[in-house]
Amino acid sequence: MTKEGGKLQPERAFGDDRSQGFLHIAVPTTLSAGAFTPAAGVLDVATKTKAAVILPWLQPAVVIHDPEMTVTTPRELWLSTGEVDDASLEHRTACLGAAWLSLYGGFNTGLVLSHALSHQLGPRWNVAHGISSCITLPPSMELMAEISPQRVAKIAAALDIPFAPDSPREAALASAQAVHRFISGLDLPMKLRDVGVERDELTSIADATRIGLEIFDATDRPVTTEEIVGLLERCY
Repeated sequence: MTKEGGKLQPERAFGDDRSQGFLHIAVPTTLSAGAFTPAAGVLDVATKTKAAVILPWLQPAVVIHDPEMTVTTPRELWLSTGEVDDASLEHRTACLGAAWLSLYGGFNTGLVLSHALSHQLGPRWNVAHGISSCITLPPSMELMAEISPQRVAKIAAALDIPFAPDSPREAALASAQAVHRFISGLDLPMKLRDVGVERDELTSIADATRIGLEIFDATDRPVTTEEIVGLLERCY
């Protein structure tokens, strides 16, 4: 990275193409699916804020899914990114494929409120993205049930929850509760206070998250700072 005008600017690691002989190969050991993006996270250590750098040459040319490489992944990290405990190699293989599918869908539908929150919580308190998602996802789904309940149709179907298009709010809330019950069984942190987040920082987190949501275009209407603060209070 180089610094121009007081801001970090990306340098070209591979030039305009891959003809220089470099080959970027990724071997994922979690289910974050980050290897399928041309993006990198950049942390400003002074302000503890995170920014994204999206460049074509950051995209791995090859992604290798080898379930044996995930066996030594720390249990908490593996669980928090989407798998059940004591997973067989067969299950690990299936989940690696599912991680790819989840991100492919995300690029086509937009990213969600809990994802934007994780971008703010991670760098400030060194909370892994999967852990922060465990904390923020159910309350985020509850808020989205009030804002965009019709978006939950496929989630409800996957959870075997009846969905009525003319009254989607009930299914959206039931889906949030089902996700909460599932996460509760993973023996992972479920509250912001459990990972060291300071309560007096909730408003600043909410403000930064609201700005991030404008980039993600994840809601049918703008979400206010006050709504996000209320969500974070429920997470605390």
